[in-house]
Amino acid sequence: MYGITIQDPNTSGFATGNSAFTGVVKILYNKNNGTFFCSGSLISPDVILTAGHCIEGASNWSVTFETANGASVLLAAQAFLHPDYAPRPSPVSQIPQYDVGILRLSGIAPAGAAIYTLDTAYGGPDGTLIDMVGYGLNGGAGQTAVNNTTRHWAQNLVQAQLSSSNFGGGTVVSTPDLPLFSYVVYGTGTSATAGLTAPGDSGGPLFYNGTILGVTSAGNFPGGTIQTNTLYTAYFANLSEDVTGDWVQSFLVPEPGTIAFVSAGLIALIAMRRRKE
Repeated sequence: MYGITIQDPNTSGFATGNSAFTGVVKILYNKNNGTFFCSGSLISPDVILTAGHCIEGASNWSVTFETANGASVLLAAQAFLHPDYAPRPSPVSQIPQYDVGILRLSGIAPAGAAIYTLDTAYGGPDGTLIDMVGYGLNGGAGQTAVNNTTRHWAQNLVQAQLSSSNFGGGTVVSTPDLPLFSYVVYGTGTSATAGLTAPGDSGGPLFYNGTILGVTSAGNFPGGTIQTNTLYTAYFANLSEDVTGDWVQSFLVPEPGTIAFVSAGLIALIAMRRRKE
């Protein structure tokens, strides 16, 4: 699966540096006897939001933060896949539905990492300008996938919430989870300035006014050379779709054990104050 990274094939991919988008992370994991990488975003001090296909069938996730204080790595203690995650029907099974997943870190994220809020009630019109961030390859040229350490930023326009779309030779894709999509048209001799799809940004955040509206899921840009007279499309899991967004939001609610612990502490504190009165 692919993500978002390129604005212009003749640039470095608009690297953000280590002081911008510090809550966007690189995720390494094992799958099918190989090592792969995705992107993700920090949504609470120990919770990472990413794509479901970066969780499904995978193991041994490590999460790299890059901030003004340098790079640091945390392992994932737990991984969760959306219960409705599944391939879409053939021949477009490369586009999953409900493509979101959660990693709970083994510790607290570094102090310099931004924590992002979720936009689960997006009502923007078609053509809304969004920001896309991730560790995807800049066209795939001369970069080793798992060793790519550059965080990139790009912009594009969200075109619609889909009920269906043409993808893969004109096949209509059923989309019960109503993902968002954007597209870029490349004409002969032109170089578009909007974000494209490329390997490695899967799971990266789609920002609208600084909040996370979607999660990068899939696209039809294969990396490498940008073709002329070509329509490139990117798909994003949509957090304003209830089944998707509510599930992600549930990981931001304190666990029952935490609530019980805090409640017990408050009760004890009240009892001590009453004894002193």
